[in-house]
Amino acid sequence: NSPAGSGNGPGDGGGCTKGSVTPNEVVMIGDSYFDPFYSQAAVDLFANVQDAGSLPANTTYRHYYQGGASMNSGDLQFNIPYQYETEAMTDTSVSMPTDIKVIIMDGGGNDVLINDRTCLTNPPPGNTGCASTIQGVVTRATSLLDEMSTNGVQTIVYLFYPHLDPDGGGLLPMPNTADPTLDYAYPLAEQLCCGASFTSTVPNYTCTGNIGSAKCLFVDTRPAFGDNWATLINQTDYVHPTPAGAQIIANLIWKAMQDNCIAQ
Repeated sequence: NSPAGSGNGPGDGGGCTKGSVTPNEVVMIGDSYFDPFYSQAAVDLFANVQDAGSLPANTTYRHYYQGGASMNSGDLQFNIPYQYETEAMTDTSVSMPTDIKVIIMDGGGNDVLINDRTCLTNPPPGNTGCASTIQGVVTRATSLLDEMSTNGVQTIVYLFYPHLDPDGGGLLPMPNTADPTLDYAYPLAEQLCCGASFTSTVPNYTCTGNIGSAKCLFVDTRPAFGDNWATLINQTDYVHPTPAGAQIIANLIWKAMQDNCIAQ
C-alpha cells in the first residue's frame, strides 16, 4: 500500500503511456457527489482531463452516477451496483459496453444519510444497527469490486467523503454525528480497496492495493477539506460540495490518476 505520489509515473503524468485507454473505456458511477445537479466535481474532472490533453474537448467519460444512489439499497439507477452491472455493461449507445478498463466511483454515503439516519445521531460501534448498515455497504462493495476485476477492469478509483459541520443543518440533524460515523467507516472502506487502513495526510491522500487483477486507489478527501465547511460545503444542504469543494475533489481524483498513469 502506498500513498499518492509513489505510483508508476510522475505527478504530471508525463512519463505515462498516452492514449492506451479511450474515453468509452472509463466509467464513472456513484451518487450526488458526482451528479452535476448537486456537485460540479465530475464536470471539473472532465475539464482537468481535457486541459491535460488526455480527453478530447467536449468529450466525457461514460457516466451513470445518480443523486440519491446507495451502495446496498435503492432501485435501478439509485443503486450503485446497478449503475455498473446493468447501465454500463449493457449500454447500447456504446459499441463495446463491457470493455471497461477504469472505474471512477464513490458510494456509501446515502446508505447512512437516507437509509439509516440513526447513524447521524448515534454513531457506531455503540449504535450496532448503524455498524451493521456500514458492514452491509462494505460487503456489497467488496462483491462489486471483485466483479469488476473478474470482468477485466484494470483500475478502480474510489472516492470517499469529507467531514461535515458537526453543528448540522440542511439535510443533517442539529447537531449530528456524521463525522464520527464517517471516521468509523473510513478504515473499513480503505481496507476494502487497499488491504489495510491508511492514515491520510496532506499531501498523501491516497492508498493503493489490489482487488484480484485490478489496481484499486482509495482517495481520502478529509485532509483537503479540513473543517472549512463555510467555503467548501454547501450552506443550504450542509452535505454537498460548493464549487470550490468540487474543484478540490476533481483535483484529488485527477492527481491520483496522474500519479498512477491511469487513462493518460
